[in-house]
Amino acid sequence: MHEFKEIFSSKKDLGLLLLLLLMEFTRGAFFLTFLPLYAVNYLGISVAAAGLVVSVHYLVETVFKGTAGWQLDRRGYPILVLGLLLGMAALLVMKSYQTVPVLIAGSALFGLGASPVWLAVISGV
Repeated sequence: MHEFKEIFSSKKDLGLLLLLLLMEFTRGAFFLTFLPLYAVNYLGISVAAAGLVVSVHYLVETVFKGTAGWQLDRRGYPILVLGLLLGMAALLVMKSYQTVPVLIAGSALFGLGASPVWLAVISGV
């Protein structure tokens, strides 16, 4: 119980936890709810293509998690900021150009951008 008081009393730790909450909420809402429904019902993309977009995101995130951790250890929090900016750019690209190849590339970039977030929060908290 004492550890929770320490975590919740630090502004840095609260900021990191809030960042993690927002990132995971955005990711879950976009890739698990919005994108499959929107792609199939409004863009006319097949269910298989929408599933491929979601799968590519999680595959790229998992594959690059080790590299992201290594870079995070070497360079620190700028890697976290770079990942967040890359994720934001990927979401904007996917919103602007709604074709299957762009959605696949954007979801891969978003997975790459999301890979250092958990690592940075856990090592920071």
